[in-house]
Amino acid sequence: MSDQGRQPRTERNEEYDAALKALHGHPAYQEMLAIDEVQRSLHWVFNPNWRELMALLDEAGDNISLAIELVQNVRPSNVQRTFTAEVTRRLHNHFASTASLVDHVRRLLRGRAGRVIDEINSKIRELASRPELKVVDDLRNYTLHRTLPLLGHQLSAVRRGDNGTFALSSKVQMDVQELLAWDRWSPESRRFLEEQGKAVDLRALIQTQGQLVLDLNVWIVDRLTAENEQGLQEADELRVAANAALAGVDIETARKFGDGNP
Repeated sequence: MSDQGRQPRTERNEEYDAALKALHGHPAYQEMLAIDEVQRSLHWVFNPNWRELMALLDEAGDNISLAIELVQNVRPSNVQRTFTAEVTRRLHNHFASTASLVDHVRRLLRGRAGRVIDEINSKIRELASRPELKVVDDLRNYTLHRTLPLLGHQLSAVRRGDNGTFALSSKVQMDVQELLAWDRWSPESRRFLEEQGKAVDLRALIQTQGQLVLDLNVWIVDRLTAENEQGLQEADELRVAANAALAGVDIETARKFGDGNP
């Protein structure tokens, strides 16, 4: 970019310092940063980890050749070992990113009061009754403090309608008896596990838990953003002005730079 039309560097530095001071002094600036921190935790860490895990669990159900390889026991299977190892790794990442997101949102909400916060806390309490959320939280502790969960695979034939044909169904599972040998399950989680029979369908559990977590936290961010819309817009305009002063360009050009904070 040509320097023609730019301010001298000294003047730009002074203007930038003034713009930055105005930005950092705006009451909505810290709110903008706090919401952005949760957005990054949600969309850069939790959501990709959850979807990567679900993609692998879906493949076990959709790819029949893989499903057959996962249940065969007549010879050593590198495919089976590699698949199970990757599910275990992604499961561990999912547990960790869920816990991180919970802590980041707690930090965002700490010390707040008002109608919107009461609404958010009510929604959180309502969802806390869902056993899938508590089970995954306890599974994280099980994984961190006891052992990595052993994964198994089930391949079964399911009748299609009344025409006498069958389709193969494949699931990645966790053995309930082995899980219940741990004595630190919450009463809610233990009851949920006991209701699953011999095995927990891992895909069904993670699909439900992940969707609940995603929907809840997208809603929380949207509510806080809407509640602080005017202040956040003002803070964002000040951010753009600081970028413009730093680069020595006009406001409209600076607006195209992206969403990086100065």
